[in-house]
Amino acid sequence: MGSRGPDDAEHPAGGLVAAPRDAVSCAPPSSVDAPRGAPSSTPSVPLSPVDEAAFAPTRLSIPSLVRRFTISGDEVPELKLPRSLHRPAVGLLAAAALVAVAVGRGFVLRTMLPVALALVAIAILLGARARSRTARAALPPRPPLREIILREHTVAFANGGAEQPLIDLGGGFGTTLFTNRRRDRIVLAITSRTETLFVAACLDADKRARAALLARASVIDGDESLDAIGPDGRPLELRVGELAALAESLSALEPGSSERIFLSDGRGRPLSLDPSTLRVGEQRFDLDAPIEWRGFIFQEPFGASITVYQATSIRQGGSSVVLVALVPSVSGDPSPPESLGIPELDRALLRDLRLTHAGPGEPPPAGQRFAIDRMFVLPMRAVLDRASRAASSERPL
Repeated sequence: MGSRGPDDAEHPAGGLVAAPRDAVSCAPPSSVDAPRGAPSSTPSVPLSPVDEAAFAPTRLSIPSLVRRFTISGDEVPELKLPRSLHRPAVGLLAAAALVAVAVGRGFVLRTMLPVALALVAIAILLGARARSRTARAALPPRPPLREIILREHTVAFANGGAEQPLIDLGGGFGTTLFTNRRRDRIVLAITSRTETLFVAACLDADKRARAALLARASVIDGDESLDAIGPDGRPLELRVGELAALAESLSALEPGSSERIFLSDGRGRPLSLDPSTLRVGEQRFDLDAPIEWRGFIFQEPFGASITVYQATSIRQGGSSVVLVALVPSVSGDPSPPESLGIPELDRALLRDLRLTHAGPGEPPPAGQRFAIDRMFVLPMRAVLDRASRAASSERPL
């Protein structure tokens, strides 16, 4: 793939940070990079008060909601102390003292010898305790506990007690799940009107136990990995069970958030999608009414190179827009992700392959283009596809 064209579609969507391909591994991190990729805000054009009211999501009122999710990968290896023989020695001394009391003859054997054995046992115990304190003092200091804290209106990051807001949930939010081609990593993207937050988890070999979670995730074309970095520059990763609990807590807080997306392009124009309405800049599309959409690929020359784009054309009445994003690197594996033999995941894979399929087309007019991050192409098409199918099934024969 060549250089980007003048209508570059690869603009970060509301602070989204994507890592280069294969930049993220599910192995425990061996080093800490300099802080980068901390959640940031991209200015967006606010909707009018009327539009804001019309798009207000249903929010459960849970003033006391506070859920904490411990970030994995911060464990300090325990210092393996040399095996101590003080317990067997004390046991032998105690047994010898009892034998002396029971069978000993004379004052010395029945009284003085057990006392001497007890004093030796006490000395051994005190010496072992002193050695244990010295060895534990040599342990490296345990780092502060890193946590993700979910409250009613915000997701915060805590590092040793001090909290730092990551994303504001007060104006509505969406949750989108992604996975890579190997299905050994899953990423939860939380999108709001001003920013996007990524939280990741690694999956073990047992995919069947997490089939329901993986079936909701879009397989990222090109086997691209996503970066999940906290404000301290370290990985923002939960255990997969904690990630699933975070996703469920967000869905309980705001029902329908799994089908809601907030993005913005490089010029700050907002895009908001929920199961009933799509707003792109100043245009509004009713997803409960008949709507037409199609995916296609086009290319444009830029100097001596060619840039290839994937596009999603959306039409309804007199409104039309083309969502544009760069295609994944053509140097990647062109074969589809392999089947895992799990029905839920195979159905999700077929869904993604159908939504990804697109033929060539002509470059759309520059005025109709709206740039989105390529990670969100499949989730956007999935919502549009469900809406168009529902509208088609309601049409009279």
